[in-house]
Amino acid sequence: MSSCVRALTRSVPLATLSRTTPVVYSTRGRAAIGSLSYLQRPTTFKRQTLSIGNRVRAMSSIANPLQDAVAKDHSEMYEYYDQYILNAGDTVVQQRWANQLIWEIARHAAGEEIVIYPLMEQYLGTKGVELADKDRADHQYVKEHLYKLEGMQVGTTEYDALLKDVMDHLREHNDGEEQTDLPMLVEKLGTTDSQTAAHSFKRTKKFAPTHPHPTSPHSRL
Repeated sequence: MSSCVRALTRSVPLATLSRTTPVVYSTRGRAAIGSLSYLQRPTTFKRQTLSIGNRVRAMSSIANPLQDAVAKDHSEMYEYYDQYILNAGDTVVQQRWANQLIWEIARHAAGEEIVIYPLMEQYLGTKGVELADKDRADHQYVKEHLYKLEGMQVGTTEYDALLKDVMDHLREHNDGEEQTDLPMLVEKLGTTDSQTAAHSFKRTKKFAPTHPHPTSPHSRL
């Protein structure tokens, strides 16, 4: 494994990163060493409006803080992917949005694997173990495919097809969490414990890896 890839897989306290730190890319579209560790929302690029139907993903009114936190992350993933698609033809901008998407997926996955899935196993018994195992397998699939994107050029047919496959898989996975896993879990947790879990989930994301790696599953706290 190259020093670049190893650097990208290390855990970095995201709370210490600067929004002004530049992101540099190589000629192959691969982020330079450490660049993803300093990636923040690409505010220098104007968001476009979807040309078909002006698609809007408004967050539903969710009373439970844990469900709200997870659903918000899911919505942001979709938003970043939309921006990647809308900027087709401009590989510089697409690289920014692709990196932002990968960063969000990595930290979200870490938060779920460290905080939420162990709670499912603890509170939902055999069913919780079954659901958590499936969710981890889904994450593994996504990590492996995102890792393949490292050696591919942004904006190419091959890159776009693989990224679309990742997002299609994530949508099904995310829907399952929002419609089945989380409602079952929060019913057992109650409001107070759900608030605690939501806080732990958000806190864990701040110290999560900035880049998913298929051979580095996240440990439980």
